[in-house]
Amino acid sequence: MKLIKQIKLYFQEGNSDKVYEIDLCESGDGFLVNFRYGRRGATLKEGTKTIFPVDLQEANKVFDSLEKEKRSKGYSTEGEPMAVFNKPTKGSKDNDRRKKAILKILKNAVDGDEPENWPLARVFWRAGELNIQEAIPFIQKLVDQSDDISVYSAVWAIGKCGNSSSVTFLKSLQQKQNCPQYLREIISEALFKISDLAERKTTGESLLAILPEHIMKLLQLEDYSGLDIQLKELLFKTQSSSNEYLSSIYRLSHDNNELKRILSGIINDVPLTYNYFKHIRHIFKMAEMWEDYEIFGIVAKNIDKHSPGPYSDKGAFSSKTKRYLSARILRSLRRLGEANASTYKEMACGVLLAFDDSKDGKPSYHRSTYTYVYNKQTKRHDVIETKTYFDTNAIYRAFNFILFQNSPRYTLGPNGWQCISPYMPVNEAPSQREEAFPELWNNAVKEIIRLLSFSKASQVHEFALKVFKSNPEFANQLTTENIVDFLNTSFEITRKVGLEEAMKVYNKANPDTQLLLGMLQSPLQEASEQAIQWIEEQKQIFINNSEFITELIFIRNPFIQTKVRSLLVSANIPNEQAEIVIGKILATIIKTEGKSEDDQQFVIHAGQALLDIFKNHLDFIGTDIIRDLLQHRSPEVHAIAGSILVYKKLNPELIPGDLLQALLKSENKKARTAGIELLGRFSETSLIEKKELLISFCLSPLADVRNAVKPIIAKLTKAYPAFGNELIDLFVPAFLMKETYEGLHQDLLSLLTTELSNNLSVINKNQSLFLLNSKFRSAQQLGAALLKLTIREEDLSMAELVKISSNPNEEVRKYAWNYYNNNHSKIKENKEEALRIVDSDWEDTRNFAFDYFRNIFKQEDWSADDLIALCDSTRETVQNFGKEMITKFFKSEDGDEYLLKLSQHPDTRLQLFTSSYIETYASGKPDVVEKLKPYFITLLSQVNKGKAAKMRAMEFLRKEALKDESIAQIASEILNRVSGSMAITEKAGCIAALRDIRKKYPSLQNLVKVVDYSEYVKK
Repeated sequence: MKLIKQIKLYFQEGNSDKVYEIDLCESGDGFLVNFRYGRRGATLKEGTKTIFPVDLQEANKVFDSLEKEKRSKGYSTEGEPMAVFNKPTKGSKDNDRRKKAILKILKNAVDGDEPENWPLARVFWRAGELNIQEAIPFIQKLVDQSDDISVYSAVWAIGKCGNSSSVTFLKSLQQKQNCPQYLREIISEALFKISDLAERKTTGESLLAILPEHIMKLLQLEDYSGLDIQLKELLFKTQSSSNEYLSSIYRLSHDNNELKRILSGIINDVPLTYNYFKHIRHIFKMAEMWEDYEIFGIVAKNIDKHSPGPYSDKGAFSSKTKRYLSARILRSLRRLGEANASTYKEMACGVLLAFDDSKDGKPSYHRSTYTYVYNKQTKRHDVIETKTYFDTNAIYRAFNFILFQNSPRYTLGPNGWQCISPYMPVNEAPSQREEAFPELWNNAVKEIIRLLSFSKASQVHEFALKVFKSNPEFANQLTTENIVDFLNTSFEITRKVGLEEAMKVYNKANPDTQLLLGMLQSPLQEASEQAIQWIEEQKQIFINNSEFITELIFIRNPFIQTKVRSLLVSANIPNEQAEIVIGKILATIIKTEGKSEDDQQFVIHAGQALLDIFKNHLDFIGTDIIRDLLQHRSPEVHAIAGSILVYKKLNPELIPGDLLQALLKSENKKARTAGIELLGRFSETSLIEKKELLISFCLSPLADVRNAVKPIIAKLTKAYPAFGNELIDLFVPAFLMKETYEGLHQDLLSLLTTELSNNLSVINKNQSLFLLNSKFRSAQQLGAALLKLTIREEDLSMAELVKISSNPNEEVRKYAWNYYNNNHSKIKENKEEALRIVDSDWEDTRNFAFDYFRNIFKQEDWSADDLIALCDSTRETVQNFGKEMITKFFKSEDGDEYLLKLSQHPDTRLQLFTSSYIETYASGKPDVVEKLKPYFITLLSQVNKGKAAKMRAMEFLRKEALKDESIAQIASEILNRVSGSMAITEKAGCIAALRDIRKKYPSLQNLVKVVDYSEYVKK
């Protein structure tokens, strides 16, 4: 057979994913039409529509007829939008038949003919689900008050669709003794729902009275921010043993939107664990009864989201409970959808709105299963991995049922909603609609707009936009508020639709300012840019709208704030208009609490806009408004008050003292700076009267205050030099104490050396040097400044200069170096004191000194005592310099002095240096050797030190002893004394020297005894 043409058709619905392939093939002289069908990916069953070959015309007719038949059942080709074929939607006639059937069952039951296969409790519940109000009288007659399940179902149905005529019946149930708690709760809830306003108010007061006392007080005060904090504290931190109050709070929330908002957030965070779940479950059932699908959706989401606990207690969130509730939610949705009930859309909308990608979604993932297939060729088992992919919200059954019941890419599996191969989470979504009950959504304009406005889940926006775009008439029902909501969602796809709709409805002849403001606040840059363009095109029209200008300034988008400010700065705003806007801005700023960072940034922006745009219109602002601004809890508002006072054209001395003090004491830096700037505008006469205040500013713990007061100090000391001298006398002692605030000394130093520099002459030399040598760095810096500005070189002694050369401040040390370089004759005149610079604690000063004396001092400038003094230093570098100078300028006549004086130094390096002079200046001189006796004893007694010097000394003593008996006597005494403390490696030389001395001078006593032995002969 030869294939002529082929078509592959696909069908997906729920868990069904089928394929149908049709072939037209040439066979001999005729043609055949064959087909294959089955589940996608599985082995397909085969068949034929032409058992025997037919001509081409007939074959084409059969082929087309079969394709048409399959398409009529919902099949389509790959990539082609798939027609959504749900189960036939029950119309109003079906609903009427269902309602009549349930009423008939109830009526027959009243007559004594109860249904055999459908318990009456379930009939009650079903009547409530379908809102059959006519069923309530029958239910009240049929309820079995001895059966708690029957009572519960009847009460739920009455609460769902009953009215005040059932109050007496419910109260009779309420008075029943031994009524379980869960029944009491649902009876109370149903009563509360069907009661009139007066009765509900009375019930509300009794509910309020049984709440925890601090919760009750916060509700009475309508302190909802405090209530939110306290409820979370009670639920999540204190974790009281009973959370019964949750049901009462839920009941009260039906008539209190703020309480409802708080409760929604709390229920979203409540864990489904012991001591929490039974109350959440009760609220869940009550929410369904009230058709409160916001709370219902939150709990429904959390049932799928939270893992069950290892509980066996009745009422705990176990695996069994999780499965039951999850299935019940799906059953309720499906029943409402099949019944074509409008409440399906509302319930589904509530479920979808509960989801937030940032909190509830998790990354897509896959699970692998492995199949082992025996390979005959390799005689091994091959491992075949099959990956099942799951998208971000795969675990949520109701969510996925609503969005993807008819999807070609998802199906419900044992572990959640899984991807249908070959679709993967990274693939692009199909263009066709995928939701359950699409016909219901085609009539759900209100719900679709709500989802696009408020949903925080991307999959919900994808779904809602498909419905919105496939129903063009939906756009006609959009209000400006809806479009603004679209523009400000979290998802760009919806924001772009919002911009498209805004472009359609905007009318330049009658511009919608609400729409413009919404566009400006949108995260979509194209929207804000378009709005700016429209405003610029008709700027003068908008400038005449004070309300709109105010709203523009209040936009909390940094990019738009900058654009708006530049737009309005160049605008010519009339005085009357400006005053209106300024008043509104100030009123809003005063009302803003300023607790959050966003509020603080808003206040800063609004204040800056006020000053940039209306700086020429601020004179009308009175002191009462300024006082209100300064009394605000936010320091940022104080800065605005200060800036207004600075900009206002008035005599600062007329500003009330309390306003000036409030500015100067503000926590805000700009406010304090403004206060000091205003103070600086006072006349010099007024300022000198406030000198104590100015002095306190100079010593303020706040750095900005200390710096801001400097110009005032400069101005005042110029007019009153005595005041500058007074400040010098006051501040200089502060440098000799530990600073009370970080940075105080540095700021005072800047003040003294800049603004008060002309007054520094009052500090004498001794004070300056005392500061220079202080342990505080800032005092040293002040001393350094005084050294340059007020001290003459000729007034400094050499000792003071040497001390200066060791100052921690490099500039100060260089001052001393420069003095040395510029005053050679004075240095040589005071040589003994000047040489002390080489012993400075600072290496750079020592290096300078070494170079200086190498280059400037000649041989005639040095004496033996000078050079020996250098060697007497404890610093190795100074010793080396001394040895270098001795070697360079050595005079033989000073040899004895070098030998005797240097020999007294304990350092081994100097001892080695000294040993080089022994042979020349001590040989044959018993009196010199006698004087060197301490040197030899010290040198030879050291352990593991001065090996070379020891060898020189030992050899010198041995040789000189053999020449002169008097020296031999001294040597014997030295060697006898040190022999006991010598290291074993050095002791042999000592013994050998004593032996030679004993042999030469037998009469001299020493520790060595010489014994002669006869020659040993080996036998």
